[in-house]
Amino acid sequence: IAAILAALALPSFDQMIKRRQMSQDLNALVDTIYFARSEAVKFGGNVRIRKYKPAGCTADDGTATDFSCGWQIEFIVTPASPLPPGVTNPLRVVKANEKNDVMKQGVSTLVLNRWGNPNAGASINVQHKRDGTIGQCLNLSSGGRVRLDSACDY
Repeated sequence: IAAILAALALPSFDQMIKRRQMSQDLNALVDTIYFARSEAVKFGGNVRIRKYKPAGCTADDGTATDFSCGWQIEFIVTPASPLPPGVTNPLRVVKANEKNDVMKQGVSTLVLNRWGNPNAGASINVQHKRDGTIGQCLNLSSGGRVRLDSACDY
């Protein structure tokens, strides 16, 4: 009886684990966007979110829009806009779950202005590598609204 119950429960448990792995990256992306927006407002803009590619990461396909290794928030440093005192670049680095594909559509880097709004709307699609049917899209409007959907808008 225990073996039969385990055989019935195992497929559901596997789906639950895959959804949880995908959910981790989606929640980290939402946290990243909110943190980057607050930093852009605090320091008057010049903040961006872009992909992070550490040495040894094999999840990345080599394109600027593949965030499967992770992403980072950093200041855009120029002679007219130096790094604020006491702040180091990058502000935050987030490593993605290696079980997910995190693909950004649209522009490869999100630049946030002094109001914390991105330079353009964007979509980031997160799918589980072993099961392409498990996925969700984070849609970010040019006004900064974050929405989780089953399909990408931009």
